[in-house]
Amino acid sequence: MPSLQAYLSLEASVASTMQSRWRKIAADTLREIEPLVQGGKFVDAHAYIDRLTLSGVVQSQRNRIEELAVSSLLFGAHNCAGKIEDTSFVKKAKPLPEALQHGIDQLVVMVEHDGADLIRDMLHDFVRDEELLAKIVKNDLGMPDLAENGGLLTPDQIQVKRSSLYVYRPVLVTDELMTWAMEQGFPSMLEPDDLHVTICYSKVPVEWNAVQQDPLTLDVGMNGAREIKRFGDAIVMTLTSQALQERWQQFQDAGASWEHDGYRPHITISYDPNFDISNVKPYTGPMTLGGEVYQQIKNNWADNVDEVELRKAEQSLADRLNDAVMGTGRAVIDLGANLTTSRLVTFGFLAEAKERQITTYQISEVLDDHTCDVCEYMHGKTFSVEEEYTRVLQALMTQNPQDLKSIAPWPKQSKAGLTDLNAMSLKQMQSAGYGSPPFHPGCRGILLNAGTVEEKIALNKIPLQRLVPAAAVVDATVTVRPAQPHGGTVIPKPQYLYDLIDKIKDQKTREKALYMWVNGDIDALRDVLRDQKLLPA
Repeated sequence: MPSLQAYLSLEASVASTMQSRWRKIAADTLREIEPLVQGGKFVDAHAYIDRLTLSGVVQSQRNRIEELAVSSLLFGAHNCAGKIEDTSFVKKAKPLPEALQHGIDQLVVMVEHDGADLIRDMLHDFVRDEELLAKIVKNDLGMPDLAENGGLLTPDQIQVKRSSLYVYRPVLVTDELMTWAMEQGFPSMLEPDDLHVTICYSKVPVEWNAVQQDPLTLDVGMNGAREIKRFGDAIVMTLTSQALQERWQQFQDAGASWEHDGYRPHITISYDPNFDISNVKPYTGPMTLGGEVYQQIKNNWADNVDEVELRKAEQSLADRLNDAVMGTGRAVIDLGANLTTSRLVTFGFLAEAKERQITTYQISEVLDDHTCDVCEYMHGKTFSVEEEYTRVLQALMTQNPQDLKSIAPWPKQSKAGLTDLNAMSLKQMQSAGYGSPPFHPGCRGILLNAGTVEEKIALNKIPLQRLVPAAAVVDATVTVRPAQPHGGTVIPKPQYLYDLIDKIKDQKTREKALYMWVNGDIDALRDVLRDQKLLPA
């Protein structure tokens, strides 16, 4: 088995080469933006962000990156030949492929162009959040002059926050509920990130620290009946939970208002007015709810803001800004280094195999506690050299990110995605673009000669518990998904997932998760959080 450490060292060297230039850009950015935000000069901060560039992060280090790209190519080729000196690039002095330079050009686009857009977007969001926080303080706490703290909320001020309050727990078993809804014949249901249980909805101002926020998950057992009912226009599933009842009462005792007779915990499933619920059987599986989310009910001061979540400021402005800048930049660079190294290693193997007229190869993944379901399944699968060589060459040659997504897509890590993957033949997988790593950010897979890798999971034999139940699958390759309800609120990036990212202890994993959050890759983010035991499996 080729050295994993050698592969990871190549990837780390590419990243560290770009980091040297990025650190200077980041330091300049932090030095300029912090006083602007601290002083409430938000327009000036946005203007500075618009001028931010990552120019030179790759290009200024191109010679060194070219050396590392050649090493990546040779590493892949030696996995086929056995020794670097036996590869056609060394033994026959075969010229380096043009695709190598195109791969570096692709890295330039990925980091200096797309990465810069990503960092600017993240910084704009950061500044908007700080400005929003300042406005809330000014309007709701009646503070006419915010200059003492640069227009920002101090931890003490947040602790005495008094305003309207909306508290809910997000539903974490969304895949299971979606499967249940399809089995029960629902034509549509709310988006997974809209599924929640409301605990407090007080239009009357209440002190937020009167009831300490509970960040822990809550398991709601089957100790009471679950029922499907209509609450007005909504179709809901009621729950029985002493813990939720007691929690609601705590908010009532703290002065919160409630506009209904009593409290019945429930999850809104759909707003379909025509669906007959008379024959619907309630979901009877496990019910896990996420930690409590505190939000403010809509304020008149900003018509375009429906709800704003306030959290205790556990970090200083400088620390929060440093995380936004350094964390996002590091994630961009690490991702670029990983994808470029992985594709060049893959291409090196395929180019050598083609030279030797080898027709097939196998995928080899690192199998440990960090291995995802897709990689575990792909381990040992055998594919055609010729077809994959053409596809990887095409992927390296393109400079259009949208084209790259279609040429080299990532299999979805959700149950629906695994169900689709499990239904494919080897030829279908390769035609879909799943014939070689990377299969996700940080993928550690490589190619090896056929007959050297023992398959972990046989073709079409992914364990059933990882798949959508058969009753929810209409076609072998098409998974039914609930339609979006009319008028339903779509939250593409649920805040509670972002909060969980902060709890990831490993810095590299935290940065990868942050990139997924920013890029809207929520399915992959959920998978990372499950691996970190921050979401239920």
